[in-house]
Amino acid sequence: MKFKDRAEAANKLAVPLMKYKGFNPLVLGIPRGGVPLAGILAEKLGGELGVHLYEKIRDPHSHLGLLASISESGRVHFFGPKGSDACNTDAFLDQRDEELSKIQRRRMQLGLPRWPKTCRNRIVIVVDDLIADATDVLAAVADLESYGPQKVIVASPVIGTEICDMLRSKVDEIVAIHSPLAPSSPENYYRQYQKVTDGEIHDILHQHRPERPRVRSSQAGELGG
Repeated sequence: MKFKDRAEAANKLAVPLMKYKGFNPLVLGIPRGGVPLAGILAEKLGGELGVHLYEKIRDPHSHLGLLASISESGRVHFFGPKGSDACNTDAFLDQRDEELSKIQRRRMQLGLPRWPKTCRNRIVIVVDDLIADATDVLAAVADLESYGPQKVIVASPVIGTEICDMLRSKVDEIVAIHSPLAPSSPENYYRQYQKVTDGEIHDILHQHRPERPRVRSSQAGELGG
């Protein structure tokens, strides 16, 4: 089965998430492809839309090797021992600072407030259009731990089974429509799959205006499961 596009995938993904409607969840899209889905989900669930910005830190000795990712909080998520071994080198620290500055400039260009101020005691749904490896979503989940959300859900139309196993101990819930053993290119799951630009992300974020007030944490605590 293929989705027509991201909109159809988001509408299907909304069905198992409707139990969170009325609790004003914070729906965080992972750029770039996760943001259009997150926008649709935030509207359907009556929630708040945000983005999780991050950059990847590459091995200075290789054009392909990834050492870590860094989020806008400054938290670094290492990819294996090779990354952690390099964390104290001047080259790594310089690149870390450069990528953090890039994240801050991007948020300013998008004209957005920082989401961590609004996620404490909230239900947070992290959304991407396809999770073929855990790099991006693990960075988001690790970043969220510092800000005390009530519940963290990872949602995507396609999540690999091994990634589900990896995430199960780190999040409260995983929502997926397809869970193939090894997800391949997005074109195998979407008939229409175009690159999402920063301009489109800007428009999605600024078109979204949540109408419902934030629920109290005690009220949100009534939601089980």
